[in-house]
Amino acid sequence: MLKGITLQVRKGETLVLLGLSGSGKTTTLKLINGLERADQGDIIFKGVPLSQSDPLQVKRQMGYVIQQGGLFPHYTVFENIAVVPRLLKWEPRKIEERYRHLLEKLHLAPDRFRNQYPAQLSGGQQQRVGLARALAADPPVLLMDEPFGALDPITRAAIRKEFLQLDELREKTVVLVTHDVQEAFEMGDRIALMDRGVIVQCGTPAELLTQPENDFVRSFLGNDQWLLQLKCEGWYEELQKALQSGKLSIDALRTLIHTGL
Repeated sequence: MLKGITLQVRKGETLVLLGLSGSGKTTTLKLINGLERADQGDIIFKGVPLSQSDPLQVKRQMGYVIQQGGLFPHYTVFENIAVVPRLLKWEPRKIEERYRHLLEKLHLAPDRFRNQYPAQLSGGQQQRVGLARALAADPPVLLMDEPFGALDPITRAAIRKEFLQLDELREKTVVLVTHDVQEAFEMGDRIALMDRGVIVQCGTPAELLTQPENDFVRSFLGNDQWLLQLKCEGWYEELQKALQSGKLSIDALRTLIHTGL
């Protein structure tokens, strides 16, 4: 249950809703999409309250991605991606071009996967197709509910990296739900940390790390402080490369951390 939250998502930013299960993250996302209605207050989208908007028109302007892509099991990969463009009455040629463009961007061979069904795909492939489907009609807003949560750590890291590099997303407004602190710091322009239906603190990753509002924020980030600091200061990827190349050993990294870098 949400308790009177107020939240503004800026155009073109990635806002992460971070918190444990039951904190209200997914409910907030569903309210934004109009899947649930608030008892009080309203959601304003493009200057118009959702309560005064056509729900179907709003949903078509918001791509939605969930764990394992949420694909229709009896639709092929092409049919899954073509769902919204067909509803919008796109020309077949335009749908085909969009399908090929997105799959190539997401490192999936369009011809190979075209007639495959979700059950024939790996978890990582399903997630890529789910993202392609959400982006198919080029919506201005993308909502993502624990989109990488069901993947193994290696696949999860790879898809996150692909996601961040997609030029398709540079001008989109993204709201991402996760319970993973490192994921939030890696992907979010701002983070709204939630607990028991309220937003405890909302700010940039650096603000949450260096200016925590209270003990809850400190304890939530506590176990990951050094890693999060590396991400905020831009050192994380450089240290990863140094470790992989052998220029830096694990022991040397531990020494750096203990001496405060």
